[in-house]
Amino acid sequence: MLLLTAVLSLAVSGCVQEYSADQHPCPCADGYICCPYTDTCFESPGPCTCHEHGDCPEGDFCGESGECYAIKDAALSEGRYGHASVVLADGRVLTTGGIRRYVNGIEEILATAEIFDPATGEQRIVLGPGGQALKMHASSGRAFHTMTLLRDGEVLIAGGVGPIVQGASTVRTALRSAEIFDPDTETFLSPMDMGSGRAHHTATMLATGQVLVAGGATYGNNGAIDSYLDTGVIFDPSNDTWTPVSDTMSARRAFHQAVLLDPAATGGKVIMIGGENSTGTLGSADIFDPNNLSFIEGVDVTMARNRSRFCAVRLMSGLVLVAGGTTLADDPATPDVFERSPDDGVEIYDTNIGAYGAFLPDGPNLLSARLDLTCSLIADGQVLVAGGLTADGTGDASLELISEQDQDVTVSASADSLAQGRYAHTALTLRDGGVMIIGGLPDASPDSVPIAQCEIE
Repeated sequence: MLLLTAVLSLAVSGCVQEYSADQHPCPCADGYICCPYTDTCFESPGPCTCHEHGDCPEGDFCGESGECYAIKDAALSEGRYGHASVVLADGRVLTTGGIRRYVNGIEEILATAEIFDPATGEQRIVLGPGGQALKMHASSGRAFHTMTLLRDGEVLIAGGVGPIVQGASTVRTALRSAEIFDPDTETFLSPMDMGSGRAHHTATMLATGQVLVAGGATYGNNGAIDSYLDTGVIFDPSNDTWTPVSDTMSARRAFHQAVLLDPAATGGKVIMIGGENSTGTLGSADIFDPNNLSFIEGVDVTMARNRSRFCAVRLMSGLVLVAGGTTLADDPATPDVFERSPDDGVEIYDTNIGAYGAFLPDGPNLLSARLDLTCSLIADGQVLVAGGLTADGTGDASLELISEQDQDVTVSASADSLAQGRYAHTALTLRDGGVMIIGGLPDASPDSVPIAQCEIE
């Protein structure tokens, strides 16, 4: 799939020129072409053979070196779900942890890390000094954790679930540890104590460079979720300290979304939306104020529908888009029963309405209802919706595009689709505008094997 790229400015061969997807970044002499990520004009044909994914054979993608690479080169060493992924400062993609599942349904939580390099198309597992796979300090592994790129280029890895021995069996527990990955040395630095264990939480970089970790769930002795959290902690990378937020959210929530609002318009506030707890799915929202490092009391902001396991993203206009997920069953006799069938709703949050903003009425619908989906903001301002679990229990392969202009939101089908339907995956917008889809599960059957193959759309 070829994604439209925004106007960029690059210095190439001594010139600086704005260009769009259908233009070369810098004029070259006749018979020469200019690579977008190099400072050299090459004689055509030469080592720079592509400018965008559409220049390559079907199934290949254009690397930052200007050469076409086969998507098969971007396969994880082992399929995983419940992992975390982040784009590093140099454009590479880091994926850590997650869960490997064997064909008989037995699962293993992973402690390994993998790096994809768009400049070469190479996907590799990170190795330690002895040539063995490097493991996180949480040697038992992490899943359903978060990763946040810090301003100095390092990556904060926080919480998640890991296995512990409980009597004669091994069960899952929420981890209270965090650690730093250094991309320059490709090592995990000394672990830290967050003060409380949590998984299925959110981690949001504040305008100050600090990181807000909020909500989540803990696990009981049976290895299942036994409580939900309404607390938050702040990580300060200047001194590697963790400080509890002095107050709590209005509701305990996990499987929610947190979005940094437009700093210029809101002072860098963060909205926590929806999720679920022991009472069911949630429609409420909480707002964190970075000026006094606390949750604001009395925020009366709710979605049209309660929802959990959805996606959310801030648009270029500053509005926040929410899509899909799962909602509470409508049966009044069982108000606390989750309706795990997917939802197709799309909602828009506007910070300019009232004291704390509001969700606009009458939002559009996705073309395909789905939960555990991803929403990725691409360079032209549209949102790419990918994957998700459908009503028949299979991973969705369809792609949708959501556009917004003056609060008018439209949903359209993409002409392309994933090679393999999946859910519980990650999706990241690469530096060249492509969206990389990583891992996930093909369907909801208990022996469904996680996907190793990555895709770039």
